Amino acid sequence: MVKMKKETIIWSAIIFIVTSVLVCIVVPFSRNAFLHKKQDELAEYLGLDVDTYNRAGFPDNYFYRQLSEGMTRDEVHAIVKGYEAVYLCYEWAELYYFFDLDDDRATRFMIMYDNEDEDEYVKFISEDKNSRVFGSGKACEEGNWDN
Repeated sequence: MVKMKKETIIWSAIIFIVTSVLVCIVVPFSRNAFLHKKQDELAEYLGLDVDTYNRAGFPDNYFYRQLSEGMTRDEVHAIVKGYEAVYLCYEWAELYYFFDLDDDRATRFMIMYDNEDEDEYVKFISEDKNSRVFGSGKACEEGNWDN
């Protein structure tokens, strides 16, 4: 009887370890597959090949290359498309969310405008997915620029 109890404990431990390892492998893989699918959909929407750009930095690197200092908001809005949400923060910054509305899962970047003119693009700030620097966009005013 004691031997049977030990075997049950050992098998339970093995099942737990195998399940844990599988979860650690499958969950990140499925997140990457989801992100790649969303990146491919956005690239198709924008009419470009995602492989032309570094997938790890897409769409940030694409939009960064398309924008030029001094562009008007309307010119920026004509280029930056396909986002899930955009928030206007402090009248001079827009925080864009791609692929998700959750602060921790979304690909986010901020576009800043001249504080005096308020209509001239001056800076693009990308956010590292492992080190979030922007607060929640939900603290700002939600906008829609005809996505």
